[in-house]
Amino acid sequence: MVELQTIKNNLKKSEDYLTRGRLKNAIKIQKHLAIEAETNFLIEKINFQLESYNYLLQYFQKGVQDPKRKDLFEDIRLNLFTVNDLLWREIARNYQPYRRYIDYYNDLKLEFDLNKIAQKKQQYFPELNMDFGPMSETVLEDFFVNIWLYPDLTQEDYESFKSFLQSDAFWVQKALAISALTLSLLYFFCPRKIMLLFDALMMKQEQVWERAFIGLILVLSIYDHRLKFYPEVASRVKTLPEIEGFDSVFKTIIIQLLRSGVETQILQERFEKELLPEMERLTPKLSEKLDLDSLMSDDIFDEENPDWAKLMPEEEEFFNKMSEFSMLQLEGADVLHSAFSKMKNFPFFMRLSNWFMPFYSGNQSIISMLEEIGMQEEEARTFVDVLSQAKYMCNSDKYSFCYQMEFLPELQRKTTIELFKMEANATKEVMETEALSDPMGNSRQVIIQYVQDLYRFFKLYPYRDQIPDVFGDNLLFHKKEFFGWIASKPLYHEIGDFYFGRKLYAQALDVYTVIEDYDKDPQLLEKIGFIYQKKKDYQTALEYYKKAELFEPNKKWLMKKIAFCSMKSGHFEQALFYYNTLLEQDPEDTKIIINIANCYLNMEDYEQALQYYYKVDYYSPDNPKVLRPIGWINFRHKNLDKAQKYYDKVIETSPRPVDFVIAGHIYWIKGERDRAIGLYKQGYAQYENKDQFEKIFFEDTDILLSYGLTSFDIDLIFESIID
Repeated sequence: MVELQTIKNNLKKSEDYLTRGRLKNAIKIQKHLAIEAETNFLIEKINFQLESYNYLLQYFQKGVQDPKRKDLFEDIRLNLFTVNDLLWREIARNYQPYRRYIDYYNDLKLEFDLNKIAQKKQQYFPELNMDFGPMSETVLEDFFVNIWLYPDLTQEDYESFKSFLQSDAFWVQKALAISALTLSLLYFFCPRKIMLLFDALMMKQEQVWERAFIGLILVLSIYDHRLKFYPEVASRVKTLPEIEGFDSVFKTIIIQLLRSGVETQILQERFEKELLPEMERLTPKLSEKLDLDSLMSDDIFDEENPDWAKLMPEEEEFFNKMSEFSMLQLEGADVLHSAFSKMKNFPFFMRLSNWFMPFYSGNQSIISMLEEIGMQEEEARTFVDVLSQAKYMCNSDKYSFCYQMEFLPELQRKTTIELFKMEANATKEVMETEALSDPMGNSRQVIIQYVQDLYRFFKLYPYRDQIPDVFGDNLLFHKKEFFGWIASKPLYHEIGDFYFGRKLYAQALDVYTVIEDYDKDPQLLEKIGFIYQKKKDYQTALEYYKKAELFEPNKKWLMKKIAFCSMKSGHFEQALFYYNTLLEQDPEDTKIIINIANCYLNMEDYEQALQYYYKVDYYSPDNPKVLRPIGWINFRHKNLDKAQKYYDKVIETSPRPVDFVIAGHIYWIKGERDRAIGLYKQGYAQYENKDQFEKIFFEDTDILLSYGLTSFDIDLIFESIID
């Protein structure tokens, strides 16, 4: 069997050819794949399109005028796009995860009545002692999979689906339907399915429209290259900004998708490196300070432990990090992913639909499970109700949390639940207070939780490799044509600043370059300059800093950057102008004085350089940044005692391999040859690349010759050092 990735790559090539109008190349790839897959009906479709295209080309070559030629070309192109989709559908069903549902393909039907699905399951499997209730996992799985695998929608299918979304069906069922529709569109392009996402968005049912909007953005991003060939879809996309509050919601979704797709991995690495080792180290201290044994007593929840206020006074840094991570979680950062990613192996997650299942109050499956592990019914209902309202935990993690309870000892489970309730209630108060001033209300948290649910599915689902990952390059929204149709200019700034704030400078530069075409904001120019400076492209950085200077002359931060990049670009006189201007404002700033000295050093004005280095030595004695240049200039100017004095300090404080070489030169010239050889050998030992040592050793040959050594002497010294 051909590797699925190879097939996907070929289909991607075919799509690229179609987008560029290279139909013959696309047809060649499609025909090869159709023959390999033995899909005769597709081979016939391809041959028919090829024949139509050949006729079009023949008439064109003969000079026949046809005003509808362009329309015919577009029809053929769209038909070939559909062939591409059909090829994927036919081939993918033989691979996981689609192969697990192979039996569904022969009996796909859009059925929105869960009672009918339940009855059908009961008829097919009467011998199984299973729960086939309308809201059972089994029935909801059937409902979900049928929508997911359903290939194309007829107009009748579309109207039926739309009526279901308008009905009074339970919002959980509608939310699942939207997730299935979104996943289906990743599997098979269908304009009517995209229109249904628009419809669900416009209906504004809470918990449903937010999912539809997120799904719509992901689908539009994936199929961005095709949208222009479907005018009805493109025109509807362009009407989105007319929705009340569009900019705010759109920004929230885009930034949340970026948070999950870009930031989560960074946070996970920080969590594992910074917090987990500290938590493990502090476990014995916590046990002692909290008196965990007494915490397990029956009266634990009657009063607060007075020792809590005195927890870890010496661990301020750890506490600060915990506080930082908590705040990030409330803002939408996916801090919990690292912990809960290890809790996705429960049987619950073997069902595809359960990765998208909203966690809702009154969920009988979870209540029954909690009763089975010892909870009273009322206690279980209360716990599920509290958990369903927890804003900082996504739906997927809430299910993991519940199923993990089964594996905790009873006392630990009781403690965990009560502590969770306390934390949930405290967080709920904070969130409710914030919601009063948030025009998006509860929708902001719905968006955050659903995006995190999606991230877990695409990163943790066992067969994720065979499903397009929407959290990859798909999130480069600023490069998408559809994004340009509907995004406000401030949103581009937000995205650029998102990347910039996380030191993802390459992505930030991409966005800022787009903005620069219409906005010459000085801060934008400064940020672009800063990025080029980080890339060590000092000349380009200087150009942007100078552009920004036109708007903000005499800005101290900017002058420092211009001076630094001027020096790094070899514009030493310009650098000196800016550094001297800065020095007038702060005459004792040693950093500025050092850079002035460095400019003179690069200009080979050693006397002037030395004067400024001595100034730094006066203001900041034994500053390691000036010991080295003072010593080297004195060595060059034959002030050997001063040169030795300063290089001795360098060797004592912060020596580099090259320092041993120069110190060796100084001691050799002074006649202390044993000491010189010892220093040379220390330097030699620190160079892994011995050719580099040789280059450094002979770099100051002109100075050594000025002291009366011959080239022959210098060669023999070198020979005395090496092994």
